[in-house]
Amino acid sequence: MTAVRDERGNVLGFAKIMRNQTEQRSQVETYQARITALRQGEQRKNNFISTLAHELRNPLSAMSSAADLLAECEPTSPDATFAVGTVRRQVEFMGRMVADLLDVTRAATGKVELRREPIVLQDLITEAIDTSRFTSVAAEIPALSTAR
Repeated sequence: MTAVRDERGNVLGFAKIMRNQTEQRSQVETYQARITALRQGEQRKNNFISTLAHELRNPLSAMSSAADLLAECEPTSPDATFAVGTVRRQVEFMGRMVADLLDVTRAATGKVELRREPIVLQDLITEAIDTSRFTSVAAEIPALSTAR
């Protein structure tokens, strides 16, 4: 409120400026509704990812056991031995991906735990080359050597 005065400073009355904030309030409510919807969507996504990761663990466990059984059998060729090794590595890789999915949901809920561990870069490169071996043969790309 502001006092309205004449030339001599006498108070003639008071003035107040009123602003219609209906549109502003409507926008705030709209944004709050959007935020709520986004949070609910995020929660549904996290629940889905968590459920998916847990459901993927069962078939991975079965594939890992099958690869172990195949490894105990007498290999019929070097390619069979290589294939069993590839299956084992891929199952391990998929297991890490499932663990990463679970980490995403843990991170979203503030329950993530980071672990630092050293890796041997040569082993990682060898694994990448071995993984791409069958693809490169199918595409008629010369194979890379994994010799150290």
